[in-house]
Amino acid sequence: MNRKTKQILIIITYILITISFLTFIYWIFFKPSCFDQKQNQGEEGVDCGGPCQRECLKFPEFKELEILETEIIPIEQGKYDVVAKMSNPNSKFGFNNIIYEIKLYKDKQEVCSSQGETYILPDQQHYIVNPNIACPKEPNEVIINIQNKEPHEFKGIEKPKLEILNKDYNFPTQSTVFFELNFQVANRSSYLFSKIDIMAVVKDRNGRIIASNRGDINHVKPGGVRDFRFFWPNQFEGNITSVEVEARSDVFNLDNIE
Repeated sequence: MNRKTKQILIIITYILITISFLTFIYWIFFKPSCFDQKQNQGEEGVDCGGPCQRECLKFPEFKELEILETEIIPIEQGKYDVVAKMSNPNSKFGFNNIIYEIKLYKDKQEVCSSQGETYILPDQQHYIVNPNIACPKEPNEVIINIQNKEPHEFKGIEKPKLEILNKDYNFPTQSTVFFELNFQVANRSSYLFSKIDIMAVVKDRNGRIIASNRGDINHVKPGGVRDFRFFWPNQFEGNITSVEVEARSDVFNLDNIE
């Protein structure tokens, strides 16, 4: 075998080795598979459906949550309460672990922000109250963005049956309290609730929210009735026409019900 023939054979050998190596790399790292964390080769989702054995998880179709109204309430210099009414238009799905962001603006410029967490049952509307948000400038606009929510099909669960009784409010005399609200919360459900969330909003004659408060009651047995009191030490603007009180409980959290 002459020298030229040997050189050709060596070159061919190197080419074959290179092709084999590149083919190996392609099959290991680049060839579409059901484990490459990409949606390719006719997959219905990422590494699922189509040629893959694993079925794709089908998420329920639901309508987005809505923010129906918002209000910024001055509390003291540089601090504000933000109240909003959230609505769930879905009749079959509730949402747990809702994380939302509140952004406050002064003449279209963001001046402060805050985060909150809540939950909502099917076909429910309720208030969310975020108190004492510090702002360097007095805001005149609020935007609430829902950043995360976990849908739950509402079946096999009893909706909480919570009733507000004997609601009464007054302006105490000879007291450091400007306004107080007294009422009772009755648990008509078959569950014991470890925690019941209470929200209250005060409105003027135009329906504008001029004050708000929130709190909770722990360990309320079925048939139990508990007294509750909200008070506001500082005067707020407007003539009080109505007071709304909401009681709700997170039945998606199994640790909350017995």
